[in-house]
Amino acid sequence: MSNYLSFLPDMLLQCNTPMAPLRANPSETAELESQILYGESATVLELGQKDWIRIRNEDDKYDGWTDKNIL
Repeated sequence: MSNYLSFLPDMLLQCNTPMAPLRANPSETAELESQILYGESATVLELGQKDWIRIRNEDDKYDGWTDKNIL
């Protein structure tokens, strides 16, 4: 469903899947730094190439890259 949404910097999101990984870089092979869990809120910090967005988990303040289609 996320494919149809536009993501903008400073936009507030809510995780609608059990877990979305937060990675060090916008790559599936990048180090896993943290994760955002179902129901947690996040702010979009940066838009990357393809489907990658950098977000900050508003619960624990960790940030990282995730595929917007996972949220």
